[in-house]
Formats: sequence, structure tokens, C-alpha cells
Amino acid sequence: MTLDSVFNQEGVDFEVIVSDDSSTDDVFHLIQTYEQNGHVINYYRNNPSLGSPENWNFAIQQAKGNFIKIMHHDDYFTENFSLSKMLVRAMNSESNNTFVFTGSSSTHMHSKKVFYNSPTKESISEIIKKPHKLLKGNIIGSPSATLYRKDLIRFEKNLIWLVDIDFYLSKLYIENCEFIYIDELLIGTIIDKHNITNKCINDFELNLNELTFIYSKMSVNFSNLDKLSIILIMIRNLISMKRKNKVLTIMRFLKRIL
Repeated sequence: MTLDSVFNQEGVDFEVIVSDDSSTDDVFHLIQTYEQNGHVINYYRNNPSLGSPENWNFAIQQAKGNFIKIMHHDDYFTENFSLSKMLVRAMNSESNNTFVFTGSSSTHMHSKKVFYNSPTKESISEIIKKPHKLLKGNIIGSPSATLYRKDLIRFEKNLIWLVDIDFYLSKLYIENCEFIYIDELLIGTIIDKHNITNKCINDFELNLNELTFIYSKMSVNFSNLDKLSIILIMIRNLISMKRKNKVLTIMRFLKRIL
């Protein structure tokens, strides 16, 4: 589904890079099928596996164009002009440091339930003014909902679950990107039991470690008032998880960051 939706894109020139981090030949054989049908794909097989998100960073490094559009194996464009719409908005911007994101949907493979991510103007304005509020709720969505200029910022190799939040915070705090939102559902994702969300969302130690890492990395950009707000948001996130001894949990977190 992913590559079909990619090759159905119209009105824009693009290159396709596939970085294969799997342990089987399934992806390799799939790529061969597309190439036999006349599609051009720059295919790379990682040996040994790079792991996520270093696999993403490797693919970005191979790109020759000025703009990056990441699509994971469970993502797809919802219409044939999705990519064109995102690229036009980016290129029409007067800024040389543009970050475009769009509305998106997530469909659970088995239950068929669909969840939509369509942030309001107010919530987007709040994130631009106070980027750390992304820790309270990721209104941008997954990396597949974004398009941005190729630059020096890469996905943080030390993160798995919150790697997208860290990336967006870096774009806002470090690069001071112009964020542009397209109020259309241009990207879709299929969620199954192997999706990274299902693997990480209730992993307490992973959440604790990654929240601590982001705070330590980004704290230099925060005012004292923002630091207090961030700490409260992070504590709320940890408390919301199914975990006994929540008081000890808070104490562990505070001990790490203070």
C-alpha cells in the first residue's frame, strides 16, 4: 500500500529511497517487483541492522533533493496530490527553513476504528509559542505527516518512542522553523500489533528514560517557568500509566532531572 500510494503521486518530481532494516528478503523481493514494473527505486539493505531511528537517518542522508518526506511501511498517501500539496506550500513559503505538516488518520487493522489528527488553529499557535506543550499532546502526528527541508538536524538515535517529539522540539527550539499546517487529511497509517505505538505506549521504563533524556537535552532552551510546566506535564504522563508505587515513580523522575 505504501509504495502504491507513493507512485500514484502526481504533479511533482521525486526520488524514492528505500532503506531496508529487516532481517528477511521480503522487502528486497517486493522492490524487485516494483522495479520490474518500471519504477525507479534507490534501494539500500542494512547489514547489520541500524535500528530505528538510525535507519531513517541513513535514508535521509541518501536523498539528493532539498525536501524530505518520510513514509514508513504502514503509511500511505490518501490522495494522488498529497505530496504535491505539501511541497507547494513549502516552496511558496518565504522562509528557507520551512516545516509542513498535515492532518492524518490512523486505522486499527483489526477493529477498523479510525482516529483523526486535525489540530485547531489555537492548539497550533500554542505549540509555536510554547513548543514544550508537545509533551502534553503530539498535535503534529507521526513523521509521515511532515515534510521539511533537508538539513543537519537528524532523528535522535537514543530515542524510540518519543523520537518524533524530540525532532519537532529541535525544529522549533534549535532551528526556529516556520511551521505550516495543511488542514486536510493527506496521510493515513495502518496500526497493527507490531506498530511501534503498541510496543512502547505502556513501557514504563522506556517512557521514564526518554522523558528524562528529552528534559536534559532541551532544558537549556527552557525558562524557569517553562521548566516547571514541563516537569508537571512529564509527571502527569508517568502517573497516567498503569504502574504501582506512583509516588516512588515521581521521586525517581525528579531525582534524575534535578
